[in-house]
This record gives sequence, C-alpha cells and structure tokens, in this order.
Amino acid sequence: MKKDLNVKMSIYNDERIVIENYRQLVDLNEDLIKVDIYTIIGRFLKLKRMDNYMIEVVGTVGQIIIDE
Repeated sequence: MKKDLNVKMSIYNDERIVIENYRQLVDLNEDLIKVDIYTIIGRFLKLKRMDNYMIEVVGTVGQIIIDE
C-alpha cells in the first residue's frame, strides 16, 4: 500500500480517535483496530461513526502503532 501523508489522526483524552482521509479499514475487533498505517490497541474499541472520509473510534486506547 502506498503511504499517504494526508491521513490525519486526532486523539481526544485517550477515549476517542478520529481518523480523516483514510483509505482502508484493515482489521476490526474489540481490542484492535487497524486503519491504513495505524494500529490502535485498547479495550472496548468500537466504531462510533464511519463514512468515506472519516472513522471515529471510541473506547479505552492503550497504544497506537504507526507502521512504516
């Protein structure tokens, strides 16, 4: 996958993450969500909102890994 520097991630109080201008939702479960180059690890993670432009994740965020 081509790395896209236009992807923007905003984190709010370790409980809410908004990813804008994403390309692909790769994996989704209660403990891990993978979107493009971002892997979000936590507990009780859920997609609150999703459209063609943005994804909003809520839950307890423990770690964010950025693949290179």
